[in-house]
Amino acid sequence: MASVVVCADPSNWQRAGRFASRILGDAELRSFEDLRRRVPVQFILVYLTHPDYGHVRSLLEVLKPASPDVVIYYASRAAPQDAAQLGRLVGETRPHHTSLVFEAKAAAASVLQHSRSSGQKNGTAASP
Repeated sequence: MASVVVCADPSNWQRAGRFASRILGDAELRSFEDLRRRVPVQFILVYLTHPDYGHVRSLLEVLKPASPDVVIYYASRAAPQDAAQLGRLVGETRPHHTSLVFEAKAAAASVLQHSRSSGQKNGTAASP
């Protein structure tokens, strides 16, 4: 599998770590601050449990010139107004290479799809 960075607020590291190990296996867990300092080239999954628009906006702005694909996974039940505001934020800040999902299965599918396409681009076969 392609290298994946899971970004989470330190208060959510346990939940994000359990999700990452169960779904992704070898993902690296990093904070918003760490990602803003050192932008990775690989795929990023942002793990949210509450609307933290400031962290998300600043991270997406830092990633704008870079090319990593980003999936924002809102792991808790989002209120419709929170989901809409987060969608607007993504659309205004970094609409390309960024997707927003609200289900674990959708987050896993996005990561698996990315790992397959990365393997094909690098000339290697991706695992099914």
